[in-house]
Amino acid sequence: MNLKAVIIALSVSACLSVPAIAQKGFTSKADAKNVMKKGMKDGNWIEYMDNEGKATTDTAAPYFNLVVYKKGMKNGLQNQYAKGGKLLSSMPYKNDKLNGVAKYYNSDGKLTGETSFKDNNLNGVQKTYYESGKVKSQTTWTNNQPGATQNFPDSK
Repeated sequence: MNLKAVIIALSVSACLSVPAIAQKGFTSKADAKNVMKKGMKDGNWIEYMDNEGKATTDTAAPYFNLVVYKKGMKNGLQNQYAKGGKLLSSMPYKNDKLNGVAKYYNSDGKLTGETSFKDNNLNGVQKTYYESGKVKSQTTWTNNQPGATQNFPDSK
Protein backbone atom coordinates (compact mmCIF):
# COMPACT_ATOMS: atom_id res chain seq x y z
CA MET A 1 0.00 0.00 0.00
CA ASN A 2 1.51 3.37 -0.98
CA LEU A 3 1.72 6.40 1.34
CA LYS A 4 -1.23 8.16 -0.32
CA ALA A 5 -3.45 5.11 0.23
CA VAL A 6 -2.35 4.91 3.87
CA ILE A 7 -3.18 8.59 4.42
CA ILE A 8 -6.60 8.18 2.83
CA ALA A 9 -7.30 5.03 4.85
CA LEU A 10 -6.29 6.70 8.11
CA SER A 11 -8.33 9.80 7.28
CA VAL A 12 -11.44 7.83 6.47
CA SER A 13 -11.08 5.54 9.48
CA ALA A 14 -10.80 8.52 11.82
CA CYS A 15 -14.39 9.51 10.95
CA LEU A 16 -14.04 12.73 12.90
CA SER A 17 -17.08 14.91 12.41
CA VAL A 18 -16.90 18.63 13.08
CA PRO A 19 -19.59 21.36 13.22
CA ALA A 20 -21.44 22.12 10.00
CA ILE A 21 -20.67 25.27 8.00
CA ALA A 22 -23.38 27.23 6.20
CA GLN A 23 -21.64 27.42 2.80
CA LYS A 24 -20.65 24.73 0.33
CA GLY A 25 -17.81 22.72 1.70
CA PHE A 26 -17.57 19.68 3.91
CA THR A 27 -16.90 19.17 7.59
CA SER A 28 -16.06 15.50 8.05
CA LYS A 29 -12.69 13.85 7.53
CA ALA A 30 -14.62 10.77 6.39
CA ASP A 31 -15.85 12.72 3.35
CA ALA A 32 -12.30 13.41 2.12
CA LYS A 33 -11.40 11.13 -0.78
CA ASN A 34 -8.19 12.81 -2.06
CA VAL A 35 -8.88 11.88 -5.70
CA MET A 36 -6.71 12.94 -8.64
CA LYS A 37 -8.37 13.31 -12.06
CA LYS A 38 -6.16 13.92 -15.07
CA GLY A 39 -3.29 14.74 -12.71
CA MET A 40 -5.29 17.36 -10.76
CA LYS A 41 -6.92 17.37 -7.34
CA ASP A 42 -10.67 16.91 -7.58
CA GLY A 43 -13.41 16.64 -4.99
CA ASN A 44 -13.04 16.62 -1.22
CA TRP A 45 -9.49 16.63 0.14
CA ILE A 46 -7.84 16.55 3.52
CA GLU A 47 -4.47 18.27 3.76
CA TYR A 48 -2.31 18.17 6.89
CA MET A 49 -0.25 21.16 8.07
CA ASP A 50 2.69 21.39 10.47
CA ASN A 51 3.25 24.12 13.10
CA GLU A 52 4.77 26.39 10.45
CA GLY A 53 1.78 26.06 8.12
CA LYS A 54 3.65 23.83 5.67
CA ALA A 55 1.98 20.86 4.03
CA THR A 56 2.91 17.47 5.42
CA THR A 57 1.84 13.86 4.95
CA ASP A 58 1.97 13.33 8.73
CA THR A 59 -1.58 12.47 9.77
CA ALA A 60 -0.65 13.38 13.37
CA ALA A 61 0.10 16.97 12.31
CA PRO A 62 -1.32 19.73 14.54
CA TYR A 63 -3.61 21.13 11.82
CA PHE A 64 -5.62 19.92 8.87
CA ASN A 65 -7.62 21.54 6.09
CA LEU A 66 -10.75 20.17 4.50
CA VAL A 67 -10.79 21.56 0.98
CA VAL A 68 -12.99 21.19 -2.10
CA TYR A 69 -11.14 21.09 -5.43
CA LYS A 70 -12.45 21.27 -8.97
CA LYS A 71 -9.97 20.57 -11.77
CA GLY A 72 -7.01 21.31 -9.48
CA MET A 73 -8.41 24.58 -8.12
CA LYS A 74 -9.95 25.31 -4.74
CA ASN A 75 -13.70 25.86 -5.13
CA GLY A 76 -15.81 26.16 -2.01
CA LEU A 77 -14.75 26.42 1.58
CA GLN A 78 -11.34 25.57 2.92
CA ASN A 79 -11.98 24.81 6.58
CA GLN A 80 -8.92 24.66 8.82
CA TYR A 81 -9.03 22.69 12.05
CA ALA A 82 -6.76 22.02 14.99
CA LYS A 83 -5.81 18.36 15.38
CA GLY A 84 -8.61 17.75 17.89
CA GLY A 85 -11.27 18.98 15.45
CA LYS A 86 -11.75 22.61 16.56
CA LEU A 87 -12.59 24.87 13.63
CA LEU A 88 -9.99 27.68 13.31
CA SER A 89 -10.96 29.31 10.02
CA SER A 90 -13.25 29.03 7.04
CA MET A 91 -11.94 30.49 3.77
CA PRO A 92 -14.20 30.75 0.68
CA TYR A 93 -12.56 30.02 -2.67
CA LYS A 94 -13.70 30.32 -6.26
CA ASN A 95 -11.36 29.25 -9.05
CA ASP A 96 -8.43 29.03 -6.59
CA LYS A 97 -8.88 32.61 -5.36
CA LEU A 98 -10.27 33.88 -2.07
CA ASN A 99 -13.78 35.19 -2.80
CA GLY A 100 -16.28 35.97 -0.08
CA VAL A 101 -16.10 36.35 3.68
CA ALA A 102 -13.35 34.47 5.50
CA LYS A 103 -14.11 33.69 9.16
CA TYR A 104 -11.69 33.10 12.03
CA TYR A 105 -12.43 31.38 15.35
CA ASN A 106 -10.73 31.04 18.73
CA SER A 107 -10.15 27.75 20.54
CA ASP A 108 -13.60 28.01 22.15
CA GLY A 109 -15.26 28.19 18.73
CA LYS A 110 -16.18 31.86 19.03
CA LEU A 111 -15.92 34.09 15.99
CA THR A 112 -12.91 36.43 16.36
CA GLY A 113 -12.84 38.01 12.92
CA GLU A 114 -14.21 38.24 9.41
CA THR A 115 -12.49 39.48 6.27
CA SER A 116 -14.05 40.07 2.84
CA PHE A 117 -12.10 39.05 -0.25
CA LYS A 118 -12.57 39.41 -3.98
CA ASP A 119 -10.13 37.63 -6.30
CA ASN A 120 -7.53 37.25 -3.50
CA ASN A 121 -7.72 40.95 -2.60
CA LEU A 122 -9.03 42.43 0.62
CA ASN A 123 -12.24 44.02 -0.59
CA GLY A 124 -15.09 45.00 1.68
CA VAL A 125 -15.45 45.00 5.44
CA GLN A 126 -13.00 43.44 7.87
CA LYS A 127 -14.23 43.00 11.44
CA THR A 128 -12.71 41.81 14.69
CA TYR A 129 -14.81 40.74 17.66
CA TYR A 130 -14.60 40.82 21.43
CA GLU A 131 -15.14 37.60 23.40
CA SER A 132 -18.66 38.94 24.05
CA GLY A 133 -19.38 38.70 20.32
CA LYS A 134 -19.66 42.46 19.84
CA VAL A 135 -17.70 44.17 17.08
CA LYS A 136 -14.30 45.41 18.31
CA SER A 137 -13.08 47.08 15.12
CA GLN A 138 -14.15 47.51 11.53
CA THR A 139 -12.11 48.49 8.49
CA THR A 140 -13.33 48.85 4.91
CA TRP A 141 -10.87 47.66 2.27
CA THR A 142 -10.74 48.42 -1.46
CA ASN A 143 -8.31 46.38 -3.59
CA ASN A 144 -5.99 45.68 -0.63
CA GLN A 145 -6.03 49.33 0.46
CA PRO A 146 -7.43 50.01 3.94
CA GLY A 147 -9.91 52.77 4.57
CA ALA A 148 -10.62 54.26 7.97
CA THR A 149 -10.80 51.90 10.94
CA GLN A 150 -13.57 52.27 13.48
CA ASN A 151 -12.97 50.94 17.02
CA PHE A 152 -15.87 50.11 19.30
CA PRO A 153 -15.96 49.75 23.09
CA ASP A 154 -16.96 46.42 24.59
CA SER A 155 -20.10 47.51 26.33
CA LYS A 156 -21.23 44.25 27.88
